[in-house]
Amino acid sequence: MCQRGLAQAVVGAGQSARDLLHAVAMCAASADDGHLICGRISSDVAARLRTAAKRHSALLKLDTAAVPDDSTIEWCPVSEEQPTRTSRRAINAFSGSHVVLWGCGGIGSWAGEFVARAGVARLTPCDPAIVTGPLLVRQDFAEGDVGKSKAEALSDRLRSLNDLLAVQVIPGSFTLLTEGHLPDCDAVIDATVNNTVAATMSMLWTTTANRPIVARISTDRATCTLGLLSVTRPPNGPTPESADQLAAQAVFDDSALEPYRCFWEPPVPSDELNPTPGCSVPTYHGSAADLAAATGSMISLLGPHLAAGSPPGSHLIALPHSHMANGHIWLSAPPTP
Repeated sequence: MCQRGLAQAVVGAGQSARDLLHAVAMCAASADDGHLICGRISSDVAARLRTAAKRHSALLKLDTAAVPDDSTIEWCPVSEEQPTRTSRRAINAFSGSHVVLWGCGGIGSWAGEFVARAGVARLTPCDPAIVTGPLLVRQDFAEGDVGKSKAEALSDRLRSLNDLLAVQVIPGSFTLLTEGHLPDCDAVIDATVNNTVAATMSMLWTTTANRPIVARISTDRATCTLGLLSVTRPPNGPTPESADQLAAQAVFDDSALEPYRCFWEPPVPSDELNPTPGCSVPTYHGSAADLAAATGSMISLLGPHLAAGSPPGSHLIALPHSHMANGHIWLSAPPTP
């Protein structure tokens, strides 16, 4: 901090002030960009600075005896929440949007956190299940959430990340589907891996006045290192079921994509005990790191699709340690005639 700036900050603060706030422009930056520095000095030092400022022109160097060194300044941390500090970069498309999230489990809980951090204005989570102890190993919940509904627990966490975020929990099991149309929002993220939900969405495909982007996200059962993101939009895009079938056909027609067939092949029979009835296998295989990484990649890929006119299709992704040569493959889907 320059001596002139320090004197001006103190003199402009008033006789009883001891706090100072100074803006330092960044090199080669725009005029409205810079760092804020905040500190506190004693009233004695402030008085000496005011006296020095009156004796000298602001353009002259102040008497060094009147200027405190760093040992006499109590520096204060500053949370610089400026646009230049909080740009979301690749997933900035979520900023200000309304996202409806179906499923708040191994995939959905991480998806909720990532879109909240990406700047959505409104988030509507829906999941009738309850948080239990074993889920904490891989899902985005904490000890204090055990016994709560997943949707409520996730909502509490998201509000703690951003107090400006509007979170509305939908009670029950996907009641929005009973209204005869898809949700009135910018994007629906289906993380349920539930064929009934997909079939119901297909039934409502042409009866929805609003045209939200619809994304289905899932990971492979065995390792959670592979991901499938299908993106479409009513009414001209293929239904979620059709998009899924088109992706399956492309995968089974290409031998190089054989590892991705696991998304459509029936699971290998196992004598393994499923700890929670109705719980999907990915909850107990893979890790929190794998689930979060795969989900994060798919949310980043989803962002650009929020733009009008984005093409329908499916993204196949693979984490680096999945040993797939190509970590991202795009399978386009033709629009509905």
